[in-house]
Amino acid sequence: MHATHKDFIKGARVAALLAVMLAAAGCQTRGDFRPLSSEGVPPPRLVEVPRPCTAAEAARPRTADTRCE
Repeated sequence: MHATHKDFIKGARVAALLAVMLAAAGCQTRGDFRPLSSEGVPPPRLVEVPRPCTAAEAARPRTADTRCE
């Protein structure tokens, strides 16, 4: 059995229809990330790392409001 002209036309129509459907679906999708639920994981936060004491700070008497670790 060999392919006829009608088979090629039918295949071309199917390919064109599939291309149009994929193009329409591509236009409908969003590029930004959307979480799947309302309980998304919060973004990480930066924390302050305590700095080490210098010799001058360690020699001073400590009070309640000074921080040196």
